[in-house]
Amino acid sequence: MRSEGALISRPATTAMDAALIFTHLLPMHAEVGRAPLDHKKMLANVAHSVMRHAAYVVEDVSGDEPRIIASMGLIELDYWYSQDSYLSEVWFYVHPDYRDGEAARLLLAEARQLSERTGLSVMLVAFSEKRQRPRNGLERIATQVSFAPAGAIFAVQGDAHVG
Repeated sequence: MRSEGALISRPATTAMDAALIFTHLLPMHAEVGRAPLDHKKMLANVAHSVMRHAAYVVEDVSGDEPRIIASMGLIELDYWYSQDSYLSEVWFYVHPDYRDGEAARLLLAEARQLSERTGLSVMLVAFSEKRQRPRNGLERIATQVSFAPAGAIFAVQGDAHVG
């Protein structure tokens, strides 16, 4: 567990964590979703990352009850050209009211620590069609905790789109 002021980060480990993360992630779809939301599939993917010990939350503990304000889920995948694997982001989301950098920094520190523990690379994506460059300076924050830029994302929208 890491902390920064009234924010703490920790691994997500329970079914309750998965349910709370699911609720926390619903606004993310409105912001960056490129396909219709399948609640059942989304919850299953969140639960998968939690059960594989590859999901983390940042909670605001300044109130009466801790509240998830950021979360990240990872999945182990093989490189398409190799038997070796890496950890890929399933989601990385910080609630808009907390995009000052602290929550993202805590999640990135958890990802770096997981990489060090497992020996696997971690690959994260900053994606938003509404902003060409992330306002929260994720690139700057990521480099502060030893992540290096490794490319870019380009997207084109097909005929099927969010309804």
